[in-house]
Amino acid sequence: MSLLARIFALVLIALVPAVAVEAWNEAERWHEQEALLHANALRYTRMAVAEIRNALRGLQQTLATLAATVPVQNLDGAACDRLLSSLREQYPPYLDVLAADREGNVLCGTDGVGRFPSLAGRPVFARALAENTFVVGQYADSEAAATPTLSAAFPVHDAANRTIGVVMGSIQLWWFQERLSRGLPAETAFVLIDRQHTILVRHPETATYVGQKLPPEFVPNIARAGTGPVEGVGLDGISRIGAVEALSFGGAPDLFVGVALSQPAAFRELEAATRRAVLLTFLGLLLATVAAIAAGRFFVERPFARLLEVARRWTEGETRARTGLSGRSEFARLGRAFD
Repeated sequence: MSLLARIFALVLIALVPAVAVEAWNEAERWHEQEALLHANALRYTRMAVAEIRNALRGLQQTLATLAATVPVQNLDGAACDRLLSSLREQYPPYLDVLAADREGNVLCGTDGVGRFPSLAGRPVFARALAENTFVVGQYADSEAAATPTLSAAFPVHDAANRTIGVVMGSIQLWWFQERLSRGLPAETAFVLIDRQHTILVRHPETATYVGQKLPPEFVPNIARAGTGPVEGVGLDGISRIGAVEALSFGGAPDLFVGVALSQPAAFRELEAATRRAVLLTFLGLLLATVAAIAAGRFFVERPFARLLEVARRWTEGETRARTGLSGRSEFARLGRAFD
């Protein structure tokens, strides 16, 4: 191996620790970003659950208050209509409220009786009567509606505490999408699913997925609700890190909420930073190599070659040959001693 090659090898050996440290730091940054994604997925999911829970708790209070009014307890349709007409201005535009007797005949509603003359076929109506408590519905409850909704129902009791009817409130699904999408990072997806694994809301592209059953390959994620972050490919084919939480107002879960952060979007800046770091490291290695070769040739190879040349000439009998080296380097001192 030539002297210059040995110098080059020494430079590379000296640079190995620096390159290893940089590679370690990059790996740590990737692990930290992944841990941050896991934490954010849980945080955003729990925020969404809290938002939905608060909305439904508010609806529960509204229905409980309405169920305790005299017109509803008397099953007086005309008086109930007047009451809801007066309350319509106080209700948000995304909320519809109905009252029905035990047979499901609608007595009154914020939008009149004509649209929904009967609640008898609604699963949420049957559950409210059977369980005699506040219940949250499913997608099937909104199939007759012009706009998909999430419904909830509360039983109406008479003075003897007998169940004589049901009041039902329906929140239009567009409100959940608009409300829950606020403040989410770019390219984040969230989904709201009912107890039958039917998609109620999916952001983005709710219109594409609403009313569809969750594909079988995603059902295991529902079973893992509340157990921590999950990783995989989303409905849109994008790799995501997310979390699923269940929302219950009684026994079994009524709803499932999932929020999933885009891995490509989350790692985009880090990937760019890594590419810059690799490029700068490569340029540093290249400059160090060029500098080592140039310095080796000027400070080592040239004086060494001069010494060899003079030694060769001496062996050939040219005793007047001299190196002519000057300076304070070891090669210069050796040259002067040789001369």
